[in-house]
Formats: sequence, C-alpha cells, structure tokens
Amino acid sequence: MANSSAPAGSPSTSPKRRRLSAALRGRRERAGLSTAELAERLGWSQSKVSKLETGRTRPVPTDVAAWAKACQADAAIIDALVDLAEDVATETASWRARCGRTGSAAAWQETYGDLNEKASQIAIYQPAIVPGLIQTAEYARRVLELRGVPPEQVAAAAAARIERQAVLYDQSKVIELIITEAALRLRVTSPSAHLAQMDKIATMATLPNVSIGIVPWTAPAVAVPLSPMAIRYLPDGDRLVTIETVSSELMITGVDADHCHELLTRHRTVATFGTDCAAQLQRIRTALTQTETMQAGEDRCGRSE
Repeated sequence: MANSSAPAGSPSTSPKRRRLSAALRGRRERAGLSTAELAERLGWSQSKVSKLETGRTRPVPTDVAAWAKACQADAAIIDALVDLAEDVATETASWRARCGRTGSAAAWQETYGDLNEKASQIAIYQPAIVPGLIQTAEYARRVLELRGVPPEQVAAAAAARIERQAVLYDQSKVIELIITEAALRLRVTSPSAHLAQMDKIATMATLPNVSIGIVPWTAPAVAVPLSPMAIRYLPDGDRLVTIETVSSELMITGVDADHCHELLTRHRTVATFGTDCAAQLQRIRTALTQTETMQAGEDRCGRSE
C-alpha cells in the first residue's frame, strides 16, 4: 500500500473519517481484493484506493457506494456506508489540524486536487483573495504564510497548489471563477508580484474551458457577503461545496449545496466577463503600476536624503 502523509490514525483526520476509511478497508479485505485489484474493478488508480482507505482523501458518497458494490456488499451495508460518507462530507475540518504541525499542508492541497478530478464542473466564488487555481507561485506562498502554514511546509504546499492547477487545461471540465474587485486589489504581495498575478489571471481567462468574472465595486449587492466557496458538480448530478472560514473548512452536500449554487448564480449576474473583465483587469493593473512607480520614486528620494 502506498505511504500517506495523513494515515487513518492521524490527528489531521476526524474520527468519522477514520471510521469510514477503516470500514472501506475492511470491505476490501473481506472481498479478498488487493488495492490494485479493487482499483482495476473500479477503473481508478491504486493511489486513489490507498488514499481513500488511509483517510488522506475525503470520500464522496458516490465513490463509497461504488467501492461497496465492487466488494459485493449487501444493500444494507451499502446504505450504511453511504450515510456515513454523507456525514463525513458535511463535517468541518480545523485549519490548525489540516495545516498545522500535526497535519500536512501539501496533503491538504492534494485533497483538493483529488476532488477536482471527480468533478465535471468547478465553480468558485472568492471575495477575499485570488483563487488558488489561478495563483502565481509567489502569491500562493504568501497566502499560505498568511494562513499560518508552518514555514517548513510552505514550499511543499505552494508546489502542490501550483500542481493542481493542471485541471485548468483539462478541456473535459468546465471551470468558472467569480472574484470580487476587492479581492483583486488586496495587496497580498509586492506590487511587481501583484502585477504578475494580474497577468496570470488574464492569461487563464483565455483558456477555452475557463470563465473568469469580476464583481466590480460598483455592482449592487445581491447577497450578504459570503465566505470563499468552491462548488464541484459531480457527474451523477450531486454538488459538493467547500466553504472556507477563518478557522476551519466546511464541506456540504444536499439542500445546503443547492443554496450555495443559488448564491453563486446571483453573483454571476453582476460580474463582468469577456472583454469587460479584461478591461477591468487592465484598470487594476494600471493602478498597481502607478502605485509601484510612486513607491519607487519615494524610495529613490529616501536614499538621496
């Protein structure tokens, strides 16, 4: 079995997820299947099977049902495992456990990558910072530092975040990112690094399967200000929503996920896309360039004194 930085007994996984992971492993062993054999039956990679039964990846109910059926579990057991998976999907995970010294910030980023692989469509609303899927390496490092990721984990976590951006180039997936103007103007990095971030956003907006919208400062409010959220639309029609708070991450499905979809739809109606989005990015870029020029002038004046 592949090694995992977040084994089933790790403090970075919840008791419910550890129980589910153990149950999945138990079903596989009762069926007399190796991880490779089960992966072949399901059409998955062996790595995915190992991550699910070690708790490194949060299972979604459809994957749990498929696993149980492949292990020839009866209907009652399948229903019980799916119910547990739904409980796990709606629990919170502490940032300290996920990214602190007891967890692995890089593994946390890989979990998001695994969720993106399952989704046929990804929609993200970000009112505070540039979404991770389109961050530059320098911007990503600074965001992770501000998040409180331990210094020794920042480089690996930033690299994992950049690696999961490969999903942007998978044209079988539809990706939409809605960002507030305030998020784009927030000074997370130096002016020059901020300019590089604006350039990357403009480049990503040209990808055929990627749509980027900006909610201008002048847009009317369409909902109470929200926390960042990502909605992953699964092929079976289910929606899996990740919501970030100051101290934790919440994953929800069902009716609450439908409500999040409605809220994102509202923000879409006041966002600018296409050429209007490009013009908005250029205005922000111009303002940043002026700020950088002014700061450079002030620095030169300071040195001359």
